[in-house]
Amino acid sequence: MLTGPSARGVYAIGDVVAKAPQFTHVAGYQAGIAVQNALLVPYAKTDYASLPWVTYCDPELAHVGLGEDEARKQHGGDVRTLQVELSANDRARTERAAQGSIRLVAHHNGRVLGVSILAAHAGELAHAWVLAIGAGLKLKDVARMMAPYPTLGEVNKAVAGEFYKPKLFGALSRRVVALFSRLP
Repeated sequence: MLTGPSARGVYAIGDVVAKAPQFTHVAGYQAGIAVQNALLVPYAKTDYASLPWVTYCDPELAHVGLGEDEARKQHGGDVRTLQVELSANDRARTERAAQGSIRLVAHHNGRVLGVSILAAHAGELAHAWVLAIGAGLKLKDVARMMAPYPTLGEVNKAVAGEFYKPKLFGALSRRVVALFSRLP
């Protein structure tokens, strides 16, 4: 947003804003910030951490947040990458649109850092991740979500669940199951 001592009371949105991403949805977002700043208090700033972009090809390619390389530069070894193939999603298979995958980059504490989706309707699937990153949600929040079945959106829940598989199916879980299996 363009504002400051030399432009007091002047608000700009869209392609005229220097160094801002040039997408139609960014201009709409900036318009909301400009209205808030013109009419309301407190002062709001733009935040592009959860900026989505979509390439409308077949299948679509969508991305939100940090890529794996950027995440590793910022967070070092505290980054995990998870991936789920669309072929594991019942709705995708039913619609013969099982090409693609969702790849998630997360901090070791479960905070979502970025997501890339290659799939039919990837732009639609990205909505959940725009919210998760923008609101600072963790993967447990997405994994606990009740997703309608069968939908493509279940792939979001599935990739979030991948984060917890090592704990769920680790040595401690196996020992507990073994202990219970010995009970009469």
